[in-house]
Amino acid sequence: MKNEIKVVAITVENKDNKVAEQLKHDFTVFSGKAAGVCYMKDDYFETGIDDADKAFKRAVTTADRGHQSPFDHVHLTFKIGTSKAVAMVLNSLGVYATSEKSARYTLMKPDTKREDDLYKKWIAKIQTMVLGEFPDYDDAYVEKVLNNRIKKNDDIQYDKELKIKNRSIVNIEADSETAEKIIEVFEEVKASVEAPSYKIAQENARYMISVFTKTVLLYTVSYRQAMLIVEYFDKFCCKNINKGGYLGKLAAQLGDFSNDLKEVIGENVISDNKNQEIRFIKTEEIDKEPLLFDSYTLRYKCSFACLAQLQRHRTIRHEMFLDENNMEFYVPAIIRAYDCENEWLEDIKSVANVYPQGTMVDVAEQGIVEDFVLKCKERLCGRAFKETMDNVRDNTIQFIEAANNKALCKENAALIMGMTNVELTAPDIYDYIVVPRCGFRDFKCTDGCRWGKKCGLRRVI
Repeated sequence: MKNEIKVVAITVENKDNKVAEQLKHDFTVFSGKAAGVCYMKDDYFETGIDDADKAFKRAVTTADRGHQSPFDHVHLTFKIGTSKAVAMVLNSLGVYATSEKSARYTLMKPDTKREDDLYKKWIAKIQTMVLGEFPDYDDAYVEKVLNNRIKKNDDIQYDKELKIKNRSIVNIEADSETAEKIIEVFEEVKASVEAPSYKIAQENARYMISVFTKTVLLYTVSYRQAMLIVEYFDKFCCKNINKGGYLGKLAAQLGDFSNDLKEVIGENVISDNKNQEIRFIKTEEIDKEPLLFDSYTLRYKCSFACLAQLQRHRTIRHEMFLDENNMEFYVPAIIRAYDCENEWLEDIKSVANVYPQGTMVDVAEQGIVEDFVLKCKERLCGRAFKETMDNVRDNTIQFIEAANNKALCKENAALIMGMTNVELTAPDIYDYIVVPRCGFRDFKCTDGCRWGKKCGLRRVI
């Protein structure tokens, strides 16, 4: 059979900055045309569907009848500057695409001097720890950048490729003047904020700064979803604005976000007809019990920073609750390894009032085994954020036990056991059974890392 496939719409940049009412009209017309495909005998390109005025009226009429899916055909991409807390709520709402600034690769700018001081303090301390534990951590980066810089430096005449070991040049052969110039460039490259040791330290130091710290993201959703976000945020704000604490602050920010979004997309053409709310944020303790079958519920604690990554898996639902009367904080493994846990906790507790990203929250995760396995193919990795990797590893161990106890169907048990080292099966060595994704039987890794299958899940950074 020859299929008819035509592109009828594409995403284009809004460089001319159309205002909300213009956008609203265009989006509604296109949604009306989509509705016409359902209800009209005409072809999409014929007058019965293509007439803009009729399409606009049709869109409004079908929306009034509760048929809102035609409004999902229009997608919008927003550049958003907002807090990490609001971004987490946006990323909990289902189908979307998001590209958010990375806390590993970009420097965060906290709101208070105390946070900023702690952030910079721990970047420096953790970088020293990383290089103390792994002196060669930056070698490949420094070697590559140093040689490129020298080649482009007209003031240095040196053709030999320099080799780096433990952040030292091991084969420099030049006159004293040339060597001095090379060493000057070398020291500058070593101190770069682009060095891997600095980046990993930066990622861990962000535990100290508020979850309300500003971030930037591109966020794509359907027109319908954008309108529903306005309603969800308004409803949450109305219910929680007077509660104080984390919920009150989040409610105020969601209310502001809703108002700002209305200025961009205009007043809603549709309204929520299913009485939906934000499921991600629980205002009372979570009462769901752990359940490990082919559909599952997991219960655990993790930091805001970790949860922000875990809940990006759109096929899996997460709920979180923060008990402000019993606040706990995450301590990175390398901090414990260097016996700095007390200093870390003293510092992070001093900014507890701004809800640092290292604050631990109660989480209920629900999904199906197949989607959990897909998450493992991203997060069980030597390149992944360590706390997130540890969380997924620990939960994978629970699924291995469920497979051994026949709680999973044969197909799902096979998926789970495909993420193990089949040579190690004794129950008392579960920690060594789970392997990184590069060791999965059905996964081909194209990234590569310094850890490999042997150490990927047992690293301290």
